[in-house]
Amino acid sequence: MNSIYDDASWCNWVKDNKTVLLGSIYRSPSDQNSCMNIIGLFNEAARLYNNILITGDFNMRDIDWNCWTTPHSEDHYEHTFFEALRDNFLYQHKDKPTRFRENQTCRTLDLVITKDESNIDNINIDALLGLSDHATITFDFLYSFNEYETGKSKYKYSKCDFKRFSEDFNNIDWDSSFDDKDISGMLKIFSDKYKKCIEVYVQKINPKPGCQPKPLWITFECLSKIKRKQKAWSRYLATRRAVDFDFYKVARNEANENVRKAKKEYEKLVASKAKTEPKYFWSYVKSKVKSKSSVSNLMKPSGNLTTSDKEKATVLNDFFTSVFTA
Repeated sequence: MNSIYDDASWCNWVKDNKTVLLGSIYRSPSDQNSCMNIIGLFNEAARLYNNILITGDFNMRDIDWNCWTTPHSEDHYEHTFFEALRDNFLYQHKDKPTRFRENQTCRTLDLVITKDESNIDNINIDALLGLSDHATITFDFLYSFNEYETGKSKYKYSKCDFKRFSEDFNNIDWDSSFDDKDISGMLKIFSDKYKKCIEVYVQKINPKPGCQPKPLWITFECLSKIKRKQKAWSRYLATRRAVDFDFYKVARNEANENVRKAKKEYEKLVASKAKTEPKYFWSYVKSKVKSKSSVSNLMKPSGNLTTSDKEKATVLNDFFTSVFTA
């Protein structure tokens, strides 16, 4: 990452074998060409990492972050900058001024960028930093280490042979299987037979390492338009010719229009099937909620904290049992 742009620092925050990319960037207001290098950083970071936190002084003085607009033309580096954020599905959280100088207009120069809007909470602008005219920004970074597991086999239930699955289950003599069994024994028998049918009738897929699931709304046409836009951008970076930038703008506009259309069509499909096939709705909801809350470690009767999901379940079960038997 540092080979692309010098005025940037990067580190990886690693926990439980999961990684968040942390970055800090400075762009000189007099160096307009550096914007292209910073966009290259965004492209590389979004390609390599699922979880990103980037902060810094970007000196994009005329961007209105409330509506993501700039008074300059599409050829201007500020317009190219926020379009690059959109292209990489990155979210900029600051919309209030962060730089204050007497007799000058306040500007939003210091930015906070992540891949998920829900990653940032309680963002505040505090007092100026020392003798600087830049304010101190504080915020909470919310992150759950439930990333996409890559390289691990998964079941593709959309390819399940439900007819044969159902027939197999119906042919089981459940009465004799559950005979003389308590509830735990019956649950184990059911679970074992269910897992066996899953292995037989549900297709497995092996995602490539580093591969993220595609958005539910994505279509083949969308992918083609996005690839065309990316190729046009790579060509412009190589040549820096105005004609290639014009070609990129055409490809970008076509891709953006196609993405908006695909999202709208998929949301119509979700709405039409919400009552009859609710899985479409809940799959879409799940895809929009990236930062998932989890059960924190609980205090055991011994005074120690739980270290696994099984221990958490045991503590909760014992507590609820005590409530109902008290």
